[in-house]
Amino acid sequence: MKNILIKELVKIIAILYFGVMVFLFLSVANKFIENQNIEIKIQKELHIANLIGQYNSDLNACLESARVNKQPSEEECVKTMNESNLAKLITSWGYQDALMTIDELKSQ
Repeated sequence: MKNILIKELVKIIAILYFGVMVFLFLSVANKFIENQNIEIKIQKELHIANLIGQYNSDLNACLESARVNKQPSEEECVKTMNESNLAKLITSWGYQDALMTIDELKSQ
């Protein structure tokens, strides 16, 4: 009788131990996944910021050339830049508001 009780007690302790270990493992795994998602979000935002920075740099270079050389016109610069692959990529990420429009150019 005592032998059966000890075996049952050992089984219960083993089940509880493994249950706690599984819970701890899942908690750590969940935190790891959460940290990975935050890291991906940060990298995505940095990538988008770099794309927008490159777009603005290219646009400003074109606009400066238009002011100095009168070729191409400022409107052509905006149109060309907004049709570029860079602008398409920025738009595909949902940041089309970061692109210059001809109306914004005229209001400057």
